[in-house]
Amino acid sequence: MEMSHRSGTAEGGGSFRQEEPASPLMGNQVPTHRTSPATGALRYDAAPEQSAIAVLAVLMRKHLILGWRRKRFVGAATRVVFMVAVPLLVWFLQPPKDRENVRGGLAAMVLPILGAMFIIAMFTQFVVEVVTDKELKMRYVQQVAGVSNAVYWWSYYLFYFILTGFAILLYLACTKWIAPIYRYSDSFLMFLSFAAAFLQTFFLCMMVATVFSRARMAGVICSMMGAMTVGVFYAL
Repeated sequence: MEMSHRSGTAEGGGSFRQEEPASPLMGNQVPTHRTSPATGALRYDAAPEQSAIAVLAVLMRKHLILGWRRKRFVGAATRVVFMVAVPLLVWFLQPPKDRENVRGGLAAMVLPILGAMFIIAMFTQFVVEVVTDKELKMRYVQQVAGVSNAVYWWSYYLFYFILTGFAILLYLACTKWIAPIYRYSDSFLMFLSFAAAFLQTFFLCMMVATVFSRARMAGVICSMMGAMTVGVFYAL
């Protein structure tokens, strides 16, 4: 990390040096080095106060850049297309005059199951995202840099909301406009329902991510447990 150095004289005759890091997480400057006149040992001033909004903005930029490079949005779109492929295929294979006959079955039976699987798939993807951050030690690096737990998780929630919001809009576009299976359902209420479900899975992700240290294992276990949960729920 490139730093600029400034030297001077501290009160009491001690020398000090100020360093201005390039990282925005550290504020405008790092703690000042001072030499004690009595012992000659280095003393450090308190760390500068950090703006939570500025740190949050930096973390959000990091999440969005990594999410784009890791193709998280492409993965979300792929999951949506996979979940709605069968209902759309059934819908368009029917003659236009017979589509009303299959609307009830698709809306009441097929799409709710696929919607639950869609939520679990997005949850699994996000668990992998958080565990990957921990596996690469980036979480600990950010904590050392002064990122609080509140800002850390708020940044992840905002990123999760953006990712899932994009997926929800794509899901609604497929089931309300491309194939109007949910023609008589309110789009805003459906969005709120999915958003509430994803909010629950976010808090679940916060707990589950503490158990795993490997992203691959986290993805496999969460996928298996999610599939079993959906299967048992609808079987009963």
